[in-house]
Amino acid sequence: MNTWGDYYLAESLGEALKRKGHEYSIQVMTQWYTDQDRDANVVIHIRGLTAYIPKPNHFNIMWNISHPANVMIEEYNSYDLVLIASLLHHDKISALIEKPSDSFLQFTDANRFFPEYDNLHKSQILFVGNSRKVYRTIVKEAIDNSIPLSVVGENWSGIIDKKYIKSKWFSNNSLRLLYSSCNILLNDHWDDMKEYGFVNNRLFDALACRAIVINDNNPEILKIFPNAIIMDEYNPLVATINKINSSYESYCQNAITLQNEVLKHHTADIRAEQLLNLLESQFHIKKNHKMKGSTKVGISNKIRDMIIRKRGFGKLYKILNKPYKMVKKRMFQFAYYKSKVMPNKVTILKGEHRLICFLVSENGNQTTCGDFFSAKALGDELQKNYNYIPMYLSRNPYQWNDIPKNTDIVVSMLHDTDIGHVNVPKNSIKIAWMRSYVDQWIQSPQIYNYDGVITTSNYWDSIIRSNLPSDLCWGIVPLGLSNDFFLHKGRTTNDESRDIDVCFIGNISNYNRQVVRDLVLLDAFNFHFYGTLNTQFHHPWRKYHRGPIQHSDVYNIYSRSKLVIEDTTGMTYNTINLRTYEAAACGAFIIANDTPGLKELLDGNVDIYHDSDELMEKISFYLGHLETRKLLADRAQNIVRRNHTFRQRAELFHKIVSSKMK
Repeated sequence: MNTWGDYYLAESLGEALKRKGHEYSIQVMTQWYTDQDRDANVVIHIRGLTAYIPKPNHFNIMWNISHPANVMIEEYNSYDLVLIASLLHHDKISALIEKPSDSFLQFTDANRFFPEYDNLHKSQILFVGNSRKVYRTIVKEAIDNSIPLSVVGENWSGIIDKKYIKSKWFSNNSLRLLYSSCNILLNDHWDDMKEYGFVNNRLFDALACRAIVINDNNPEILKIFPNAIIMDEYNPLVATINKINSSYESYCQNAITLQNEVLKHHTADIRAEQLLNLLESQFHIKKNHKMKGSTKVGISNKIRDMIIRKRGFGKLYKILNKPYKMVKKRMFQFAYYKSKVMPNKVTILKGEHRLICFLVSENGNQTTCGDFFSAKALGDELQKNYNYIPMYLSRNPYQWNDIPKNTDIVVSMLHDTDIGHVNVPKNSIKIAWMRSYVDQWIQSPQIYNYDGVITTSNYWDSIIRSNLPSDLCWGIVPLGLSNDFFLHKGRTTNDESRDIDVCFIGNISNYNRQVVRDLVLLDAFNFHFYGTLNTQFHHPWRKYHRGPIQHSDVYNIYSRSKLVIEDTTGMTYNTINLRTYEAAACGAFIIANDTPGLKELLDGNVDIYHDSDELMEKISFYLGHLETRKLLADRAQNIVRRNHTFRQRAELFHKIVSSKMK
């Protein structure tokens, strides 16, 4: 986990604060809800993918560095101070939230990033970044135009030719060697980062190394660095590279100017000073806040003010806060941790925050693994409506031995979890949520190490009840529609905007999948395939392959699709998968293979195929009969949005768990 970018940001900021006389520690996600921070005065949550529930005995700061669309107003308001790594987004959000806020851009660590040329690491055109299993636009444009590109990052195999991959990993402590030794560096941002004006720290680091950087069209970059190099539709990549090469010395001088700008305004030491000033300012506001009708400032406030003026905010806590508030602080801590250390499995019924850990294959929005998105959709709603605190621990990289000791519930999403050898705390409830490979779940002797089993369909519930002891069979929680699909404005109803005739999203590893056998690709319609294509052989779908996608892109693709082909495989047979709910919610019409329960779920507003002739006949019919297709798709959309959301699944899960823990 300490290879993630936010870890290095925290480390650099912490070291800068240390140079100013303050102490710091870093907690990774599995340590958030332990008592290791009991003596901390200020907690800064670097908000990326995962939310955090602030503890009342701290001064809590959120620093939102990415994924702003996932942060609700209520979450911002749960902190004492909100920092936003975007000038644009801060301007928008500051008027909507109740708590003090400020912009707080990312930065570079000048002790780690500086010019240091190394002939062993020289390159012409360089890109540093992981693929996240997506063919990133700037990399694709470079390769499509035969640019001599070198790529450093993980998960590029199978997406680009291996000749472009220079290295899968490079230490953050040595990245300056790459940045300093390339002729040109390419820098891009995810779409939501550009939309909300978030500039990544790669740019600050590279400029500190005096690199010549070509950036994608993130409009906020020029507001921070007016001399930065931007590529867009008017200045495409090839033309921008040619322009730099034709006047390389002048661009080297520009790189020196940009380096000076970074060192003057955007280093860890400057951010540490900014942070301390904000803390002093906010504390001063709290200090002078009087009770209604009061005209006096208490003696303790006068003492605080004197210490702040003389020694700064950090010294205030060392000199005054610990002895003055220790008793109150310890009471808060005792109240918070009492339920965490007591061997009692029924405190979930008391309405307190409960820590639930999902064991998943991978975590993060860059994954394509459905088990993570199923867990996260359920966890988000449990957190929002029932005071659960969800965590998602991945098998790759391995985090399962980092389950916090105060965890209340552990939910395994994977059939091959050896739960008996996972470091599950003694008093945690262990649940198997079977969404695939149910027959293998049942056959494994590990199933008897769980406290309860939950399935996703009536069919599998009846199977496990005939094979497992009744006290293990807890009930059914189907998959459903994630709340993310309700965050998009409006619904696509105009068929003219649906430019994809037939769409399939999923991973293909061999020819045996039914949809591959039965779908005959004709010139009569356009076909889009998104997902991973893991095969060494020529595949009939290869030329239709649009590459892997992030889960956040599924909404846009299904909203552009007229027909979506769903194909339940052997491992998920008798389970209605996430994509079915998502496609229906986007107004696409679904044609699926024979999945038990699907027609009942959508009240007949779906069509089923059994062989190739039937599939091709149905595709032809529905593409040619707009009104029929649209009527059925609209009905299915309303049914899913009304009856099959993860908010309803969370209610079901909470009732099952509560009843079993009484």
